[in-house]
This record gives sequence, C-alpha cells and structure tokens, in this order.
Amino acid sequence: MNILLTAAEVFPFAKAGGLADVASYLPKEWEKLGHTAIIVMPKYGHINTYQHNIQPTDIVVSVPMGQWTEYARLWRGTLPDSNVSVYFLENADYFDRQGIYGNPEGFLDNDRRFIFLSRAIFEVAKAINFSPDIIHANDYHTAFALAFLKIFYRWDPRFSRTAGVYTIHNMVFQGQSDAYKVLPLAGIPINQFYPYSWFENAGVLNMMKVGIMFAEKVTTVSPRYAMEIRYSSQGYGLQKVLNDRGYDVIGILNGVDYDVWNPETDDKLYANYTLNDLSGK
Repeated sequence: MNILLTAAEVFPFAKAGGLADVASYLPKEWEKLGHTAIIVMPKYGHINTYQHNIQPTDIVVSVPMGQWTEYARLWRGTLPDSNVSVYFLENADYFDRQGIYGNPEGFLDNDRRFIFLSRAIFEVAKAINFSPDIIHANDYHTAFALAFLKIFYRWDPRFSRTAGVYTIHNMVFQGQSDAYKVLPLAGIPINQFYPYSWFENAGVLNMMKVGIMFAEKVTTVSPRYAMEIRYSSQGYGLQKVLNDRGYDVIGILNGVDYDVWNPETDDKLYANYTLNDLSGK
C-alpha cells in the first residue's frame, strides 16, 4: 500500500510530545512490512536542515485557501535509518517561527496554519505523483485533511480510492475555533456549521470532531484509552461523537522504536545494560 502520513511534529525533526515519536516509527514499520510511506509536515524555522540533510526541491505547490491561493516550496529529507521520504512545506508566514505550537498559549493563527497544512498534503501528493491508499492524519492539527479528502478530492482519480485514518494521541487539545473564520479558509460553506453537524461541538467548530466524523477508522493509543475516551470524562465532551462511530473506534497499543529506545546502545543512559546483564542498571 501507499500511505501518506501527515502530522504537526515528527521526530527527530520537530518534537513536542509523543506524537512525534509515533509519527516517526510507524512509517519505518510500514516500510519493513513492504508498504511505501511518505510524510508531509511543516518546515519550521528551528529545523536544522544541514544536520538532517534536508534539501530544497524546485517544486512549489499551490494551496487553495478560501477564495485565494497560497504557496509552499517543498524540501525533502529522509527518516533516519529508513528510506521513508519526508516532505517539508516551506511557508514563511506560517512556519518560519521558533517552536511548533507557540507554547504556552499557542500562536493565534494555529487554526489557519494547520488548515493550510491539511490542504497542502493533497497538492504535494499530486506534485510528486504519489497516489495514497491511506491518508493517516494525527490529532486536531491535520484532522481537516480527512474532510478535504471527502469534499474536494474524492472525484480526483488519484484519491478516488483513498481511505482516511485518524489517530487521537491527546483528547485535551481539540482545535476549538471560530467556524466563521475557519470554514471560509477551508472553502466549506458556513451553512455546514449548525448544531450537531460534523463541524460543530458545544457551539464552536471542533477540528478533532471533524477528523472523527470524516475518517473511515479512528484509532488511539491503547485499547484502554479507547474505552476511557468513550465512557468517561477523558473524552472531554466528545464521548457521544466517539460512540456514534461505534466499532470504527479502535485502540492500538503504542510501541516504541527499539533502534532509539535500546538500553544496550542508548548513549543518553548513565550505564548500558542488557536483558541478560542488568548490572549497569
């Protein structure tokens, strides 16, 4: 299969939490299973292109944003210890900043930045002649990619058979925003925002709900967490939405990249140790 993964952070290029780790090691495992995976992510200002051998290309993608078009230049790198291509979107207005989200309060235009990312992935796929069988979006930042797939790209032969998978790593951050600001940017009529629509939750636009409703499958970080977010306060207001998806919500236990998290070779440990020799532990 051809798999396009998109995320706001991917280790080792940009990391704020566990999302970056998962977005890095999953494509490596897919590659080992014989699949072809690519990653599309922002080119943040703090990414060290020299250290990671990230090179500019001569490709510029046109990205529809509301009633106008914006642009991004593509850079290309590779996930360490793999052949997985990583495509970085260079747009100075959105991504040439220190940090990823603008902690602690967040950049005021995060909704717009991630709408741009979510729409740009399709133009990247077209520009590099990649036909994905699956688009894998992660957390609220790329949730709108799955709405764009169904609304704008379903009739494009390149995406006509593409399925969308949405992974929730953290229910707390749901991308709640002003529908009258975001939907025009997304090119979606504002009349699609109304109580109990796929875009609305508790009176505001909720990007995470968009991902949940437009995806073929919704996954999260463990079977236990999949139950908690459906039947307890850990769902942070989206319990009913998740329950409406029924068996399409699946918990898959997170693993780790043993090439990175290996106590036998990890140079960050005070002393290395093995399963058969714990003396250094």
